[in-house]
Amino acid sequence: LKATLEKRQSGRFCPPSLSPLASEDDVGHLLAFSPHQLDAFQIVGACAALRGESAFVSAHTSAGKSLVATLAAFLTLRRASSSSSSSSSSSSSSSSSSSSSSSSSSSSSSSSSSSSSSSSSSSSSSSLAASASPAPCVLYLSPVKALSNQKYRELTETFREVATVGLLTGDEIKNMRAKPHIVVATTEIIRNRLLKQSGGDFDFFRCLKLVIIDEFHFFADARRGTVWEELLLLLRQAQGNISGVSSLQFVFLSASLEQPTSFASWFSLTFRQVSFSI
Repeated sequence: LKATLEKRQSGRFCPPSLSPLASEDDVGHLLAFSPHQLDAFQIVGACAALRGESAFVSAHTSAGKSLVATLAAFLTLRRASSSSSSSSSSSSSSSSSSSSSSSSSSSSSSSSSSSSSSSSSSSSSSSLAASASPAPCVLYLSPVKALSNQKYRELTETFREVATVGLLTGDEIKNMRAKPHIVVATTEIIRNRLLKQSGGDFDFFRCLKLVIIDEFHFFADARRGTVWEELLLLLRQAQGNISGVSSLQFVFLSASLEQPTSFASWFSLTFRQVSFSI
């Protein structure tokens, strides 16, 4: 998969055998969405995203860690959109066989779907559904409100033609009525929401597929680190309560967490999934 990305972005692409979760189409759309050629560590992060696997990205400030998270979010939304489209299409075809009126409605839906599909071949952005999401597919968490506000602006700009972005902090709530595909929030806000919903009402999290946690070195902070640990343990509990969260993917970003491989081992044991340390 790594060789595929390197060859494809340098123009030397020849179709290889890809990971079961990654199609040539995914690779092409991911590279088209990226604002520039990927660096070596970004290619490794993109491989993890294409396989739907979690990653811990440790690199110095301004190295481009955020791009790995952005590409993972793009692929998550693209796959969620494809899954939603195929289930819609199957539902419309089943209703068309039962009555002629539903057949007419299904035909209209199918025509709109095929028009969307044809425009997606020309641009990676248009490949994602423009409709609102019933609940967020992606959470982008940061430790401070100022960083959350900054990331909200950046992601709104990056995904402006692709998805809706919402903001949830202690001070501000933006665009949440639009049922955003991506929610940027402070870690404490989401931890508190999980605590309130631990009785079984996980509605906010029912479509969740990807959690991005920025400035993850706060995990080792003596005063605030327990919030991050609680968040992860509550999300693990949520996986057992919501069918849509059975294979939650994580991207952790940090420039300075000590012993990231020890954390990766703890994470793999806790969530029973592979985590790449990059």
